[in-house]
Amino acid sequence: MSSTLPDQLVSLNTIIYLGYDDDKASEIWNKWTAQAPGDPVPELVSVPPFELKFVDFIIDYSHSCHDDLDADSGDDTKWHEVMDRYGINEDTQRALMDPAFRQVRLTETCQYWIRDTIELRYEALKEVREKDQDIERASTSHDMSGGEAGYRSALEVSQDTAMSEVALCSTNAPGTFTLYRGMDKSRLKKLFDRNGNLDNIQRLISQPPTDFCGREAAYYFVADRDIAIQYAFFAKRRSDASSPVVVHAAFQNSAIECLSEVEIQRVYWPSEEWQSLIFLSRKAQRLPTDLRKFKRAALIIGTIAGKPNTCYVNMSSHVDITEEFLFKNTGENEGFGQNAVQYVFRNEEGEELLEKAEIKVYPITTTEFSEWYRNAQGRS
Repeated sequence: MSSTLPDQLVSLNTIIYLGYDDDKASEIWNKWTAQAPGDPVPELVSVPPFELKFVDFIIDYSHSCHDDLDADSGDDTKWHEVMDRYGINEDTQRALMDPAFRQVRLTETCQYWIRDTIELRYEALKEVREKDQDIERASTSHDMSGGEAGYRSALEVSQDTAMSEVALCSTNAPGTFTLYRGMDKSRLKKLFDRNGNLDNIQRLISQPPTDFCGREAAYYFVADRDIAIQYAFFAKRRSDASSPVVVHAAFQNSAIECLSEVEIQRVYWPSEEWQSLIFLSRKAQRLPTDLRKFKRAALIIGTIAGKPNTCYVNMSSHVDITEEFLFKNTGENEGFGQNAVQYVFRNEEGEELLEKAEIKVYPITTTEFSEWYRNAQGRS
């Protein structure tokens, strides 16, 4: 996508930057200015009993025109058809459909990734504007550190980068094991307090329905760092102004070893129990008696399922979940490796367990992304 940022946050150029072609962007802009007139055009408008944000209007307007149109299969032609109908521009389509991120893309629907990409880009724009304002205020007060906002930002991420020797070595400390999550830094605001202490762990939570939790939110981390890297880099590929990070959660081995058989559950492909749990959780259905042990667990360790929720909703039986639904880690040779494993912290007990981890956030530089991406293109 173009790296040229629009001058105004609320503008026609912003809608184009977020991913729409000229015609669809003009259509959305005209609708917004009719509903939110002013000079400058406001970012927020009152629509009793709610307040409507500019970015939410953009997403909702395009979706309302084609709400029943989506793609969730490996047929790339269908994805392009959906994006064409939504008015998504060619640069954005190329980013979403990049073969280097195909496995990650196919975990969600086309509608999901359109929304996620727009939100990523909008958050990146807001951060750029806020940073500019911080610099302006700091220069006015002769404080070139960037003020309190700059101080908070320095505490939220490590001084070492995600692909640095320090980050890599931190994964192998004696007596510990590390779990990972790749995401955009904008979604971690206030994870730490002003002293650098973990403050709001819920910034890391995932909403249901998910693999093992159909009706409750939970915390998902992967055992393979390369998977977290894929997710972080896919965010960067779709939003070049964004700041992707890799979250490390380092545990003492004893923290897991002391859990009782009730508190920890393990479930893996190809067991029928895993198929049933995935099937019912992704459909947000009530678990039968023989699976309710997973609701009582603080930690579930198991195989990661791919494919969007819509694929499971349309299934008639758990036996329809085949090996092609599994998410794979990156193999040493070309192609994918072994079935990937996730750690899922649930309930208050799981949250307390996660809070015992040493959590560090490692930023990804543009250079690191470029180097990884060149190698990934060679594999895809």
